[in-house]
This record gives sequence, structure tokens and C-alpha cells, in this order.
Amino acid sequence: MCPHKKQSMYRITLSKNGEVSIDLNQNQPGRGAYVCKNDGCFTQMVKKKRLDKTFKHAVNKEVYLTLGKLFQD
Repeated sequence: MCPHKKQSMYRITLSKNGEVSIDLNQNQPGRGAYVCKNDGCFTQMVKKKRLDKTFKHAVNKEVYLTLGKLFQD
């Protein structure tokens, strides 16, 4: 786990209807998972399917692709 504050991380949420989205404002309701803005953390998150495990729900590849674009910026 990275020692970063939540405000400096990306938040990904799982809504009650099962929709996974990127919460840039960090205020959406639902279960949230945080990932720091470090390329290494992102790579490990994708490789080990950590979002799937955290949410106990299959996460669409589009979510990972969209997050990947954020890390490229």
C-alpha cells in the first residue's frame, strides 16, 4: 500500500446497480477503491485484477483502459 493521501489518488467506485466508474471528485456514493498516481501501482492493479477482488465484481476492461489514459497524462 502506498503512503499517499486519498486526495492525491484516483478513486474508483462501484454503484449499487453494479456500475464501475472513475470518481475524479471523490464524492460519488458506493464502495470506493483508491489507486495512487504511480505507474507501478497502476500496473500492479491491472496485473493482479485488484479492482475485481476489491469489488467482488468483474470490472470491464474499458475502466482499466480509461484509467490507463489518466496515467499517461
